[in-house]
Amino acid sequence: MNQAELCADSTAVEWIRAHALPLKSLEAGNGFDDLKMLDKALHGVRIVGMGEVNHGTREFFLFKHRLFEYLVVHQGFTVFAIEASYDASVKVNDYVLYGIGDAKSALAGLGYWTWDTEEVLALIEWIRQYNQTQPENRRVKFYGFDCQFKRISIDVVKSYIKRVAPEYLEEANALLEPLYHTHDPIPPGEEGPTAEKKAAVINGLYRLIGYITHHRVRFVRRSSTKEYEEALQNARVCVQWYMEIGKPVTFTEQWNVRDMAMAENIEYIAKVLEPEAKIAVWAHNGHVTTNYGGEGRWRDHIQDNTEMFCMGQHLRTIFGQTYYVFGFAFNQGGFQARDQQHPTHAVREFTLPAAREGTVEWYLSQVGYENFIIDLRQQKQAAVEAWIAEGRPMRSWGAAFADDWTPDKYETMRPIKSYDALIYVDKTTRARPNPTGIRK
Repeated sequence: MNQAELCADSTAVEWIRAHALPLKSLEAGNGFDDLKMLDKALHGVRIVGMGEVNHGTREFFLFKHRLFEYLVVHQGFTVFAIEASYDASVKVNDYVLYGIGDAKSALAGLGYWTWDTEEVLALIEWIRQYNQTQPENRRVKFYGFDCQFKRISIDVVKSYIKRVAPEYLEEANALLEPLYHTHDPIPPGEEGPTAEKKAAVINGLYRLIGYITHHRVRFVRRSSTKEYEEALQNARVCVQWYMEIGKPVTFTEQWNVRDMAMAENIEYIAKVLEPEAKIAVWAHNGHVTTNYGGEGRWRDHIQDNTEMFCMGQHLRTIFGQTYYVFGFAFNQGGFQARDQQHPTHAVREFTLPAAREGTVEWYLSQVGYENFIIDLRQQKQAAVEAWIAEGRPMRSWGAAFADDWTPDKYETMRPIKSYDALIYVDKTTRARPNPTGIRK
């Protein structure tokens, strides 16, 4: 590293130190005095993306809970949306709004072990308690926006057709039947549906959606606008799910289909279901980001130079600067993940040492604060702007990890193009699974 680079690094670190927001605590229940400095940064923002480096870190979950409380209490947010099944999330929403069922069962019912933790359970319980003190128009709703599960969506569509158009039920059942017999992920040794089979099934599902859309007036008369919209949206989720599995989908194509679907589902929530609401979106850094660099550990998956598009890129196109993204980074510590080297991919604890020199995390560790937020939208000198726009290695993985994880699997990220703010956590620990969240 030459003298000019050292000088640029020092200038950038000093700027971050001078403009960072030190966090007095990562846990909820510690007031919001230190977070009120976000009031200016979030002025005019309607949708906030809350990322994470991986799906198994306690401190990320704890602080996202605290951040969400601030968004609700001080910014008027009334929707919590998470990277989880659109259809299964209804039971969590029923619990937080009406006290129907219990939080543990509803959370386990999402089918995502990643969220089946003490930390997320505590967030759900807080939403329920908060809602009991609020008028109906201020109560927080809970939505999922992912398309990775489809069983409940199928049943919702079939039940609705049986009610409003029983004469069409036999055909609807036939169009939906292939989804019952297709598994995601595709089991080892199986290839999944062929391209021809896939095209035929998708065309059939489009025909089903067309039928529902064509008869909107009659169906609403026989049910309600809300029930009609819910059935139509669940039919869309069925298509989204089937489009991303099997051949001829490559890794990049699958990613793009899923992230487009998640963005569309958030747009549906924001424009149809909750047109007046402010929405907090909980997902991985790689989904909430407004720019995927295309370099790093995914490069071996990218075929034919296909560009990857993330959910956050679509949301920025749809909502512009009213979409604000918090990316997360950490220096050292533990987390939980599926062990890619284990025969059953059991979930276990992993631990990483301090970030290596030259990475985004390493530079953030030089700032001198244990935990902090840095708003990247605020005005900065040209040299700092250029430094933050440069590509640098940054950790990123989802629900799986392995002990052979090497530095070449870092992502190359350009922070100012990817996030509006970075949340830095110095030391992390494993998220604490509920009994139903344990995978052996």
